[in-house]
Amino acid sequence: MTIFEERSNMKYLIILVVFLSACSTWEHVSLDQYVEKSNCYREQVYTYNVEELPAPLHTLQIDSLLKKHLAFNSINIAHAFGFLGPIENYITLYEKTTKQEDIGLNEQIQLLQLRQQINQSISLASIEVSAIASEMDCEEERADQIASYLSRKEGATEKKLTVGAIISGAIGTIAAAFIVLNDPDDNRVEYVGIGTGLTEVILGTLLLTNRRKVYISHERNALRDLWEGQSVSSIYPPPIWYYLNYFNPNDETSISRRNQILEKWMKFGQITESSQKKKEALIDLYFKSGGYYSSQQLENRANMHDQVESQINLMKQDLKSLALELDMFESNTKKQ
Repeated sequence: MTIFEERSNMKYLIILVVFLSACSTWEHVSLDQYVEKSNCYREQVYTYNVEELPAPLHTLQIDSLLKKHLAFNSINIAHAFGFLGPIENYITLYEKTTKQEDIGLNEQIQLLQLRQQINQSISLASIEVSAIASEMDCEEERADQIASYLSRKEGATEKKLTVGAIISGAIGTIAAAFIVLNDPDDNRVEYVGIGTGLTEVILGTLLLTNRRKVYISHERNALRDLWEGQSVSSIYPPPIWYYLNYFNPNDETSISRRNQILEKWMKFGQITESSQKKKEALIDLYFKSGGYYSSQQLENRANMHDQVESQINLMKQDLKSLALELDMFESNTKKQ
C-alpha cells in the first residue's frame, strides 16, 4: 500500500476527530439576566440586634393557666410573635368573668378587644410566615426551572452523540465488510476498525462528560444565614429566626429546627463530597454570592430551599393549633 493510500484511509478518522473535538460538552450557558438574577424578593433587609429577639421560652416564668390550656408549641409561637401577654390577659379575664353571674360592660368590651387583638396578631403572623415561605418557594422554583433547562440542553446533546455513535458503528461495519468482500487481504480494514473504535471511545467520553453550567447570582442568600448560624439574620425576621433557632439546652432531646435542616442537608448528600476540597468548593457555591451551577447542583439547591420552606410553614400549624386551643378553652369554660 502506498503512502498516498494510507493517508486517504486516515481521512475518515481525522475528519471525525476534528468534528468531535469541536463538540465541547463543558459549556457555560448564558441565560437572560432576569433569570440569572433573582426577583424573588423586594430588597427586604432586616436590621435588628440580639436584644430584639424573643428571649428563649425556657428562661421565662410561664403562667400556670397558659400551661393548662395551651400546648408548648402554641405558647412558643405566641411568644415568638410577641402576643403571649394578650393571650394570658384574655384567659385570666375570661375565666374570671365566667364565674360571675353578671358580666359588666367594661369587661365584655375588654374581652372583645383582647380577642380581636389576638386574632389580628395570628393573622399578621400567618402573613409574615407566608411572605418568607413564598421567597423560599420562589427560589426553589427558580432553581428547578434553570435545572430543567440545562437538563434539556444536555439531553439534546446526548441524543446527538448517541445517534453519532450508532451511525459511526454502522459506517465502520459496512466499510469493513465492503473492503473484505473486495479484497480479503486488504489491510485497510484495520484502519477502519481503529477509526471506528476511536470514534466510539470519543463519543462515549463526550456522553459521560456531557455537562453544562450556568452562572447564578444570589447575593441575598437565605441558605447562607442558616449555614453560618449567626445570632441575627438580615433575611429572616426576628420571630422566624427565633423559631428556627430555638431549643432547650436543658432537654437532651431538644434540637433546633435550623440544626434539623443542616442534618438533612448532610444526610441526604446535598453537601457531602468525596474529598474535603470538593466539599469546601460546594459550600462556597451554595452559601456565598453565586457561581457556576450544574443541573444537579441546581436541583440540590432547590431541594434545600424546599426543606427550609417546609420548616417555616410548620409555624402556620402552630398558629392554627393556637387558634383552635383558644376556641376549645372558651367552649370548655362555658360548660363549667
